[in-house]
Amino acid sequence: MSIKSWITEQPDGLLDLLVSQRWFGDKSRTRRAMHPSLILEFAHDGHQFGLLQVVFEFSEGPASTYFVPIMHRSDDHFVDALHDPSFLSWIAEGFDSDRSLITATPDSGRLFWSVSGADHASSWTSRSPRVLEGEQSNTSVMFGTEAIVKVFRKLQPGVNPDSEIVAFLSDHHAFPHVPTYLGSIILESNGDQEPIELAAVQGFVSNQGDSWRWLPKALGDSTAEDRTRLLTSIRTLGTRTGELHVALSDDDGVEEFASIIIGHPEVEAIGERLGREARNTASMLHRQGACSHSESEELASSLLASVSHADALLGTLQTRVHGDYHLGQVLRVADDFVIIDFEGEPSRPMNERRQTHSPLKDV
Repeated sequence: MSIKSWITEQPDGLLDLLVSQRWFGDKSRTRRAMHPSLILEFAHDGHQFGLLQVVFEFSEGPASTYFVPIMHRSDDHFVDALHDPSFLSWIAEGFDSDRSLITATPDSGRLFWSVSGADHASSWTSRSPRVLEGEQSNTSVMFGTEAIVKVFRKLQPGVNPDSEIVAFLSDHHAFPHVPTYLGSIILESNGDQEPIELAAVQGFVSNQGDSWRWLPKALGDSTAEDRTRLLTSIRTLGTRTGELHVALSDDDGVEEFASIIIGHPEVEAIGERLGREARNTASMLHRQGACSHSESEELASSLLASVSHADALLGTLQTRVHGDYHLGQVLRVADDFVIIDFEGEPSRPMNERRQTHSPLKDV
């Protein structure tokens, strides 16, 4: 049975496979319909593989689209292809050949492998792949100790800010405190839909863990002398954060990174956005039983009072930002730091995540 026939004739098998996955983020929502479609079906290394887009509709809220590579095994089982070494090697080999394929979608779009101009962009492709455990929303694959391929499970059309910002910082500023951008796999439509990034590759950064883990351990095990050194490290992190935002404020002629000076219209827009988010947050806490109605009202009032000071931003720059900056996005590397995951807030649309903001959003 072909994979195209399987998704048509046995959709319950696909549904069971998806909802059992850790990365399926809509388990708590009431499903109304599932619409699988085939991007590509092909044979490789004696097995049949298919790349699927699966759209879920729900009784409330927007639809979700998932990327699902499927392998049809010799025992007639259909499984997640990302746990098959031969499929992972097929993914990597595409970067060696700048692979471009016509898709099986109704508009006959294109699936292509975009390679960075870095000299070592494809040196990782022959390394042994290993799927990393523990990731919640995507699937990451290590190739040797040189590269990580992040396969996006929940898809959104538009330019992914993580790849865009890391490539910009590497190519235009040689900023050494982010991973090296190595390439992407892009699904391109012949219609009006924006391209969709299915996977991104970055250089692997050997590290001692993210700073959420490093800092409490460093504090717990520290002597007075250690704490002095720790303060130096914290100052270094502050310096790297400042250097990041200086680099992001210098567009180097790249239109997507152009900064603007905040005027009264921008202050008004910032106040409206923050006010809306403050009210929504307080309301959500009440709905989830975390506080009483009166407590949520008090919280909203307190947050709105802070928003009233937005005019202090007049005359400052509005730039591209990290968008979801916290210690979990900062790797401890020897005595320094590397900043990762520039995707922004995953719940927001791509175009919103690529908007400019005051750098204070990150700090």
